[in-house]
Amino acid sequence: MMVFNEQQVLVDFHPWGHKDSHHTVMAGHVAEQMKVGQERVVVRADDGETTTHPVSPLIRSKLASMPIGAPAVFLVDETDHIVDVTFGDPVSLEHMKHEYRQISNPKAPHDRINGTVVEVMADGHITIKTTDGEQQVYPVRPYAAKELALVQAGDAITLLIDSSQQVLDIARLNKR
Repeated sequence: MMVFNEQQVLVDFHPWGHKDSHHTVMAGHVAEQMKVGQERVVVRADDGETTTHPVSPLIRSKLASMPIGAPAVFLVDETDHIVDVTFGDPVSLEHMKHEYRQISNPKAPHDRINGTVVEVMADGHITIKTTDGEQQVYPVRPYAAKELALVQAGDAITLLIDSSQQVLDIARLNKR
């Protein structure tokens, strides 16, 4: 399973069937400015507890540029590394807590939808007829565009749909 943040940056990866993936959602703020080359950050949680965490290489610059004391939500992986962070207003942070909790759910937070391709649109959308006979239109995430280009009307497919109702992946069942 691959986990992407809102900027479409890969923040975590686990092979299918991996049972030990557990993420923690932590609300708080950066307590001390990260120094250049530093791989750890000091976080003060909303409950007042101060902890130090290693930072995933992909988000070091994001964390280093955060204002000290700005309210934030941190995603901490099972190795205690901060793998993503978002700061902003309370409404946005509540939304991110919800998104992070879906990511950290050990069950797959995504839906699989089986169907037949009705139409592939140039604007990055796909229309399918589901197994229950309904037609559904879904936007396709940019990183799945290669798979989208390979399908055509009549193909039997399975779509992996995220919590935003967007296509993460396309599996063709009748590959040519």
